[in-house]
Amino acid sequence: MTNFKKKALTASVALALGLGFGTAQAVEVAADNAGQLLLGPYYAAEAGVTTDITVVNPDLNRAVKAHITFRSKLNSKEVLDFVIYLSPGDVFRGELKDGKFYSTDDSVKALRQINVGTNPGWANELGAEVSLAAVANDNSNQGHIEVYGMYSAEGTVTLTDGSSVQVKRGMTKAELAKVFDTDIADLRAIAANQPLVVANNPATVQISGEVAVNFPSGQKMLYPFTALDASAAGQVVSNDEFDTFRFGSTGVGQNIPVGKYAGAAGADNLYLVEAALSADRLFGAYESYKEGTDEANTTLLVNFPTKYRHDPAYTDYIGNVAPFRSSTRTTGDGTCSVVAAYSFSSYNNTEETVDLTALISPYTPYLSTLCETEIVNPNFVVDGTRYSMDQNPEELATYLANKDSQWIANNPKFLYDSGWYNVDMRAAAGSAAVTGYTGIPVIAYTVKANVAKQEVTLIPAAKQ
Repeated sequence: MTNFKKKALTASVALALGLGFGTAQAVEVAADNAGQLLLGPYYAAEAGVTTDITVVNPDLNRAVKAHITFRSKLNSKEVLDFVIYLSPGDVFRGELKDGKFYSTDDSVKALRQINVGTNPGWANELGAEVSLAAVANDNSNQGHIEVYGMYSAEGTVTLTDGSSVQVKRGMTKAELAKVFDTDIADLRAIAANQPLVVANNPATVQISGEVAVNFPSGQKMLYPFTALDASAAGQVVSNDEFDTFRFGSTGVGQNIPVGKYAGAAGADNLYLVEAALSADRLFGAYESYKEGTDEANTTLLVNFPTKYRHDPAYTDYIGNVAPFRSSTRTTGDGTCSVVAAYSFSSYNNTEETVDLTALISPYTPYLSTLCETEIVNPNFVVDGTRYSMDQNPEELATYLANKDSQWIANNPKFLYDSGWYNVDMRAAAGSAAVTGYTGIPVIAYTVKANVAKQEVTLIPAAKQ
């Protein structure tokens, strides 16, 4: 496995989690995009936009049981979850479209709607379509994705009835289900299975994947899942019976929040995951122009994949809002009550700042906060009017000349079509003393689109 080094937890938080100083930062973002926990910052399934999901088990000897969760755009409500059984060298494929999830892949164990009654029952196993559950004051047709590698199995696995299953490439999913339909605790109770069925060694549960968001115009936004891995065994999931601890033999229909019960003996390791994702600032280059039929623009895709664990209204609330803030933000999709705060600045190609009160915000120009998942535009404000960088520069020049000729005279580089942006993540005061890391856990991509060429390129935003 290959990993990026990230900020270590403070000593006090590491000790509170029962970690030695040498293991205080064992969860890391994998440079090779393979790990035990995959996070996808954006999906869409509305207005003609579709999303293709791919999850790969690259191990040619081990089978992997994984749990996939789709969460809503603003408050990360669970709108669909299901289990996939990946045989050695297997790949899973599915599609989100028109508010539904479709798959005929034989890796799918079961699909079921969430929040549709006390005993909704199972949808068709091993291939089905199912609607994303509606969420009040939110948007379930957009959001983000979690994929947890629950555990792996290899070799000859002895079952509780005394029979055995040989885990190998090309095996039927019916045979694999005999293993993965059994709680890991029951399998591990059989001494012969101890080296064969593993949940708490990240080297044995390696998955990767891709997400492709397809727009009606023909443009495609393609990105790899962000993978969380570990430099030592037992840190992404150090609970050796993670599958059974709370969720039963399948976990379908159960909320499996990031970090919950994943630590040793079922402890919560959310802060370890968050420390790996945390950033004090984001930055990157932009190009925004319109010349005849040639038009390009730059936006920023941001996702705060663990923010819901800091929401007091959430069932598995971690117990504090830090590093986020309790503040209501209303958007065109609804409202979130816990937000990530930031400040934004932009610069032209000669190192001059080009903003008065520069903000990024797709809905409310004067509110420098964000919900869970948003695609935002770099904007600036002049005399209370918000402008995007990709607006027609001639029109903007005319406006500025009429409204504030002295300001534009003092800032001749204000009209620009390229440069770089900087986003400072504004963690709540004192949050590091609670969480053990600085900044805010975030996944961010600079999204560069060329309208004429039908090209969309995603570049991971630089993080510090």
